[in-house]
Amino acid sequence: PNKCPTAEQLIEEAAGKYSDEICIFNAIGWINNDMEPQDDSITADLMTLPSEMSEALTGDKFDECVAKIEETAGDYGGKCFVKYTEEEQTTIRAVLNGLARIECFKYMFDKSCGLYWSNTLAAMAGNFGSG
Repeated sequence: PNKCPTAEQLIEEAAGKYSDEICIFNAIGWINNDMEPQDDSITADLMTLPSEMSEALTGDKFDECVAKIEETAGDYGGKCFVKYTEEEQTTIRAVLNGLARIECFKYMFDKSCGLYWSNTLAAMAGNFGSG
C-alpha cells in the first residue's frame, strides 16, 4: 500500500494549518489568490515599521531563517518526495518556502518588536531622568 500522501494532500494540510496567516496576508495584499508572495507590497509595508523591525524582517537574518527552515525540511515528504512529479516537487518546494517565510516572519516580528519596545522604553526612561 502507498503510505505517501498526495502532493495535493500535503498542500491542503499546510493550507489548513496556516489558514489564518494565509487569510491575513491575502487580505493585506502580501499574497495573491494563488498564494504567491507579492514582494513589492510586502517590502513597502515593512518599510513603514520602526527600523528595528523593518531591518529584521527584510535583512539577511530573515533570509537565513528561511534557508534554515527549508534546509531542515528539505526532505519534506521524506522518501515520498522522489515519487512526486517534477511539477509536484516544484509546487511542494514553493509551499515550503511560503511556510518558512510565515514562520520566520512570526519569529522575527516578535523578536524585533520586543527590541523596539525595549529601545523605546529605555529612551523614555532616559528622557524622564533628564527632564
